Amino acid sequence: MNSILQSLIFLPPMAQLMCALIDHAEVCPFSSAIGKWCLQYWKDKQSRTVCPVLRLPNVGGTSNSFVGSGATQEDAQEFLQYLLEQLNSEIHALELTFSKPVASKGDVEQSETHEKGWKTVKGKDKLKFNRQALPVGRSVLLDNLLGGTLESHIKGNAKKKDEVSVSVEHFYSLPIDICFSMSCSIEEALEWSYRKEKVVDDDHNKQLTKTTYLGKLPKILCLHLRRWAVTAEGELVKLDNTVRFGKTLVIPSSICAKEVAANQRSYRLSSVVAHRGAATAKGHYVSFLTANAANPLITSSVTEAECVLCDDARVSVVPFESIRGESSYFLLYHKI
Repeated sequence: MNSILQSLIFLPPMAQLMCALIDHAEVCPFSSAIGKWCLQYWKDKQSRTVCPVLRLPNVGGTSNSFVGSGATQEDAQEFLQYLLEQLNSEIHALELTFSKPVASKGDVEQSETHEKGWKTVKGKDKLKFNRQALPVGRSVLLDNLLGGTLESHIKGNAKKKDEVSVSVEHFYSLPIDICFSMSCSIEEALEWSYRKEKVVDDDHNKQLTKTTYLGKLPKILCLHLRRWAVTAEGELVKLDNTVRFGKTLVIPSSICAKEVAANQRSYRLSSVVAHRGAATAKGHYVSFLTANAANPLITSSVTEAECVLCDDARVSVVPFESIRGESSYFLLYHKI
């Protein structure tokens, strides 16, 4: 839990959003608690020697052991999903108190065209979109920071090879497969995960071609490296495959929709969450931050060759190269 919170909270846009929700504790108790912790953490950082303890409220009937007692380890992906669900629920509820959602012109047009089976010509293909501008119950503020979209393009047989059905899926965290190679770059893993594939339409006994593209790229990009795999015997194991990455990332154009401009694909690494230990049911998570915001006792800037290691409450400056020997589980980037 600590590593996920540290990776998100020390992203300036997320910290600013949490602090802005402090005065709305009645509607956003979870978000407000995080915001208060942020302010307390950075208050008088020159003289403080003890870091404040983050105590999250028990909301939604969730057990205290999950929200921060530290008694048990939970999977980082499960906690991230829980965390974002809580934040989304609260912030969306707050948004509704300020104004009723009003459909934009684009939303109305999109709804009408979907009902009419509208097609648009794009290159040589006719694209038929089946999508919703923003799912019901999704926070506009949170989606503006972390929200992205995946476009699944499905082509039919030879008679209709120029017609493509497109469905759009919204995401906060982008899953990345790493099982295809013992060592690969993050760019190669992205291209592998969203490569062209054959799918079967059992209802019509047809073979289709599915290609997935990144549509909207979020301001904060969260890549989830799938390190857990199931063997042929049904055993859950951890993959120790090496994934290489630097401090910058350019999303390959081959997996981006045509509307994504070249200058929208560049990101800078903000943090890395790594899992230590060989077992899937136990181990320890740590986070590496590429800025020194996590340690109020450090007043000098961290160099390009260094990063900040957060091992629970133990915070230290380490060489950036030390991440290479870790089993990276989450990579968080912010758009340049």
